[in-house]
This record gives sequence, structure tokens and C-alpha cells, in this order.
Amino acid sequence: MKLKLIVAAVLSLSAVAASAASVDLGTLDGTGFDSTGGFSGKFALGEAISDAWSFTLDTASNVSFGAQQSFSFGNGITSFAGVLAGYGPLTLTVNPANTQANLNWSGLLAAGTYTVNLSGISGARNTTYVTTVAATPVPEPESYALLMAGLGVLGFVARRRKSV
Repeated sequence: MKLKLIVAAVLSLSAVAASAASVDLGTLDGTGFDSTGGFSGKFALGEAISDAWSFTLDTASNVSFGAQQSFSFGNGITSFAGVLAGYGPLTLTVNPANTQANLNWSGLLAAGTYTVNLSGISGARNTTYVTTVAATPVPEPESYALLMAGLGVLGFVARRRKSV
């Protein structure tokens, strides 16, 4: 009898764990534009979504993360929400026709590993969503100094030409 209870407990715990996915999107190269993404698994009607998407930046970058869920009949993911761990919630937008929900976050991140936790409840059978993350380089302070010096030289030349 004890064995049956243990087996039942293990099976029920494994079923709960199967509904939460943890996906590593890999390392993004912040020295130039780099992006990656992935597709969620399929969710049953009424299934709770609790997924963790992680990515690594090899250098400080301007980063944008997005999750998009499209549905043709208005029964998409309800309570669709996301949080970039340590940085705050993603912004939810729903298009006027109520056929697409988007979660977005963008900002400057230092080199390191980050996790975005997405949640919601599937409103239809076989519901899925797609994620994307993109990184672009952050200009170094020397780049700004060169820009300012170049603008100063242009201003000096323009002023000299005007006075001659």
C-alpha cells in the first residue's frame, strides 16, 4: 500500500513539473546585433503556464525581450504576464481586434545571465506562444567623445568659412 502511495505521489509531481518549462536561449554577442528566440510547448485548455526563459549576454547591451501569442477566436492566454527577474514586469499590449497579445521589455543590461518568467492560463487547446530576445551594442564613452570632437571640428570649420 505504501508503495502505491509513493508511486502516485511521484507521478503527480512529475505531471506538475511537466507543465513548467525552462528554456535556455543561449549567449548573445553584444558586440554587434544578435538575436534568438524560441517557441513554447503546447498547452491544454485551462492549463497553467509557468515558463522560464534564460539568456546570457557576453557584454553590456541594449536588450529587448518579447513574447507574442496570436489567436484567431479571442481565446488566447488569459492573465498573460512576464517578469524579467530583478528588473520588473514586461508590458502587455493587446491589439484592437483582440487577436494578439504581446509582452515586451527593453533596456540596458550588463553582461550576465538573465531569466524571464512568463505565466498565464491557456484559453484553448494547443495554445502556444513565441519569444524573441535581441541585443545591440552600447556605444563606449570614447565613441561619444569622438562624436563630440568631430562636431566641434565641423563647427570650427563652418565658423571660419562664414567669417572669410
